[in-house]
Amino acid sequence: MRSRYAQTLSNPYTQVAAKASVGDRVAFIRKVYGVFLSGLIMTTLTTFAMMAVPALFNIFAQYGFFIVIGSIGLLFAAGRTRSQVTAFVLFQLFAVLWGGAAAGVAAAYTIQAGGAAIVIQALFLTTFAFGGLTG
Repeated sequence: MRSRYAQTLSNPYTQVAAKASVGDRVAFIRKVYGVFLSGLIMTTLTTFAMMAVPALFNIFAQYGFFIVIGSIGLLFAAGRTRSQVTAFVLFQLFAVLWGGAAAGVAAAYTIQAGGAAIVIQALFLTTFAFGGLTG
């Protein structure tokens, strides 16, 4: 039977990042940026859909407090799960719920010149810029 110390050394996830190869570090950063890019895409599309479909917006507006609390719960659940797939799905649901929150912010700007289009344009531009960093 191997000691706990030997098991720790053989586990690549317990190693210091500075000792990892450059290729491994770049691959890790790309994976993380890819996950966050997918969440940003979901948030942007949800915001756009909610601004286009008033019935969806009304549901989020009516239950906004519960949706925010639920989304925070999803984020904590994603952090506690050991399954990458489950964590990814929970993160995507979190992104959808925050897209609804962003639609609320966009709706608040509809009374100004340019209105919600400014918020949605900013979301799309941020998504494209973040996608460029992921590349």
